[in-house]
Amino acid sequence: MIIPIEENHLYQGNKGVYADFVAWSNDKLNDATHLIKQSLSKEIREGMTEEERLAQPTFGDVRPIISEVEQSTGSTEFDGAAMTTTDPANDLPF
Repeated sequence: MIIPIEENHLYQGNKGVYADFVAWSNDKLNDATHLIKQSLSKEIREGMTEEERLAQPTFGDVRPIISEVEQSTGSTEFDGAAMTTTDPANDLPF
């Protein structure tokens, strides 16, 4: 498969071909908080029609992750300076 670099808004770096992506916040999603789309320059976006902008593919979404360990052992608290996990079965501070 051959993917044209310039036509797909990719760029050639020292070690390969790259694409820029951006995560857009979307309150209408059920489980996800953001959609991941390709980041295009202002000039490219302004040169597109509304239909072309809406037709740009979505590459994925962002969902909050809660580990099974946090769910089963306690809660994670943030005191503004450090992140700590409290475990009800263990009262040691470390």
